[in-house]
Amino acid sequence: MHTGLDDSLAAHLRASFLKFTASRLGLVSVCFLVVVAEWFQISVRELVFIPQRQILYGIFFILGFGVNIVYILLYKKYIHQWIFYISQIIFDVIISIFWIFLTGVTFSPFIFIVFIIIFYYGKFYGIKNSIIISIVFLLAIFFTSCFQFYYPEYWGEYHIKGSYIAYNFLMISIGILLVNGLVRFQSHSDIEILKKLEAHDIALKKSEELQKKVFHGLDTCLMIIDNQGYITSLNAAAAAEIGPNGHQARGRPLLSFFPEFTPFWESRQELPLRNIVHSISREKVYGFRLTPLGSEGWILLFSDITEIQRLERQVQEMERFVAVADLAAGLAHEMKNPLAGIKTSLQLLMAGDLEENHRQRLAQVMVRDVDRLDALVHDFLVFARPSEPCFEAIHLISVVEELAETIRLRYPRVTLTLQLVEAVWVFDRIHLHHILSNLLINACQAVESSPESLREIIIANEELPETQELRIRDFGPGMTADLLRRCFDPFVTTKPHGTGLGLAIARRLAVQNGAMLQVAPHPDSRGVTFTLSKPRTT
Repeated sequence: MHTGLDDSLAAHLRASFLKFTASRLGLVSVCFLVVVAEWFQISVRELVFIPQRQILYGIFFILGFGVNIVYILLYKKYIHQWIFYISQIIFDVIISIFWIFLTGVTFSPFIFIVFIIIFYYGKFYGIKNSIIISIVFLLAIFFTSCFQFYYPEYWGEYHIKGSYIAYNFLMISIGILLVNGLVRFQSHSDIEILKKLEAHDIALKKSEELQKKVFHGLDTCLMIIDNQGYITSLNAAAAAEIGPNGHQARGRPLLSFFPEFTPFWESRQELPLRNIVHSISREKVYGFRLTPLGSEGWILLFSDITEIQRLERQVQEMERFVAVADLAAGLAHEMKNPLAGIKTSLQLLMAGDLEENHRQRLAQVMVRDVDRLDALVHDFLVFARPSEPCFEAIHLISVVEELAETIRLRYPRVTLTLQLVEAVWVFDRIHLHHILSNLLINACQAVESSPESLREIIIANEELPETQELRIRDFGPGMTADLLRRCFDPFVTTKPHGTGLGLAIARRLAVQNGAMLQVAPHPDSRGVTFTLSKPRTT
């Protein structure tokens, strides 16, 4: 037998010991009240042990109260010793048998104490101990019952029927059997619960270990900051970013290590999701995010993006160079044909042997080519350097209706159908007019040669909870998949005399106004739909 207990079992038994000791003292107090009631003849009970009754009662109460007090005084010192618990079992069995003997053996109203002791010790020490205690009780009750049967005069009776004693003993035996069954069931349930708790504990430990690995394995710096600005926790990356004393940062103010976060910390309630801060002392740029944790404080997630920003600037510069090269190549290609026409016309004029009507036609060709060059350069300048937007609140219906009147005069064979609801857009008026004019002219040119039933353009808008949308749908021949992908690129056009900059300019102006211009085909019908959408502003 082991002489000691592990700490977890000792803690469990300590809690149960105090509860059961308090219950034991309560039962002894109830017994004392019963005896007091007898002394003052408040209640008279039959079948109580008569010889030396007062002395035996005194012995019982001295043991009942005294031993319990001794246990309470000694339990902290001997809580880890098995002998401490074994002695309690022996004491409880002896004192309860003694009290039952004094109060009538099988006729005792306190027989329930036996059931309590069996259940309690069986629950905490197992079914085997419960059975052993039950056997001891049954043997003790059996022998004291026999003594009571042969010497009934000690209980104030001339004769006690053996059938009464046998019946009571049988009922007690059945009760003890049922209590053991309950102990077995309870033990099985406790084992299942303990297994589940153990499984949950293992899962929890694994989860905590995984959290630690993730927490400290992140390359991104992570800190937990309380609402007063003090660091309560940080991962290894954050400690390394602080420096040699980073592991001592807990409990110290964040701003003492990163003063560059001061303006952001002071306005943390209004910060956007992602932010950038420049650290002059460290010569770094940090991208960071502050997320509230309620009463727990804030999560600060940040990382060094200095190199990323440098690479992004290089990529942007390369993209600008490529875009300029593409634009220059496209512009040169578009200017080549009108310049060639002008050169040829000038060469013919310089020959000097042309008739007057031929000279007039050549002059008209040169003027047309010059106009084309002028339009090309104008569109190129608008695309390359559009004017800054001047935002104002615009009633969309009035702008569309005004533009529709102009388009109807220019394209009388095309039907414009307006399906508009009242809406106010915050936009640059000139930019919006330019975008819609370009889209409507393209749509009219697409349907102008279609059958009469298809020469219709539908203009509709929709006010959604978070966005505002304006759609222009035509029923023309539509676009190929390749053209749908490239229609917003500069110098992409299907028109024989188009510059290919109209849709590119429209999208550029939309982006300048915080909007998006998109195109979508209609697989089940003709035509396409251009959608101008922008976030709703309050």
